[in-house]
Amino acid sequence: MRIFLLRHGETDWNREGRLQGHTDIPMNENGTRQIREAGEYLLKEGESVNVIITSPLDRARMSAEIIADQIGYKKEDIIIAEDFIERSFGEAEGLTIQERRMKYHGRDYPGMETVKELCERAGSAMTKYIDKYTAGNILIVAHGAILKAVLAATSGGSMAYEDASLLIEPGSICMLEYEEGVFIRLNRTYKVSYIHPNTY
Repeated sequence: MRIFLLRHGETDWNREGRLQGHTDIPMNENGTRQIREAGEYLLKEGESVNVIITSPLDRARMSAEIIADQIGYKKEDIIIAEDFIERSFGEAEGLTIQERRMKYHGRDYPGMETVKELCERAGSAMTKYIDKYTAGNILIVAHGAILKAVLAATSGGSMAYEDASLLIEPGSICMLEYEEGVFIRLNRTYKVSYIHPNTY
């Protein structure tokens, strides 16, 4: 089984460096283009997708629908899963990097989901859907922080959530292979690169 982790396309808040979290910000025009390119990559590589699961937030849901159209997957069959909603950043949502630095000391924002809670949620979600869809490949369309948590939760301790190399930019795909109860992070990725750690 292969699991494709796709981060939604760019939003205006991504561009401005604002924390989004649960705030439902739509993709911008560039974000839509990024997702179309990701879909073209899947088609070019001949990667089959049997199940599409998405966060309920608009930027992820619309990304999932664009991919579904491209690969011939019925949009009504897309699974909307609260399990993969973005991390809540509490009172810091909507603030730029500079605004957060002025208002708060460090990165512990009031009302924010903790790293422990986030990684436990990510791990539970992966177990839940892998157990449910045992045959074929899964595409999960979600957000920067929750996808980092997925990688941390499935790495067997070899990757930490704080590891900068886990950052995935908008419109990028990371591929995992699941075999005999073990996750393997594949080297083949589409547009995975470092971004600023505060642009979720």
